[in-house]
Amino acid sequence: MMNRDHMRAFFRRAAVLVAFVALLWAVQVVNWIIGYGLNPALGLIPRYFGGLDGIIVMPLLHGSFAHQPGVSLEAQLFGAIASAASIRTETVQSAH
Repeated sequence: MMNRDHMRAFFRRAAVLVAFVALLWAVQVVNWIIGYGLNPALGLIPRYFGGLDGIIVMPLLHGSFAHQPGVSLEAQLFGAIASAASIRTETVQSAH
């Protein structure tokens, strides 16, 4: 049974997941408004050393709204799995 600390941790992690998905959508809307100008400006540029900084930002950039729901679902699913696994690990460690 989960106590209040574990429930707080769960809701805090859920809030982070929701905020991350909201960030994905906000970046997509801004990118769409400016005609997908962020993709060449901040995305990974193949075979160009200067384009390697795009590795950090590229996961936030997408080419269309059709792709966005799938990315959002996957982020929530894998984030929930990671959150549940970390809460379970904390519960097992605190029991010892």
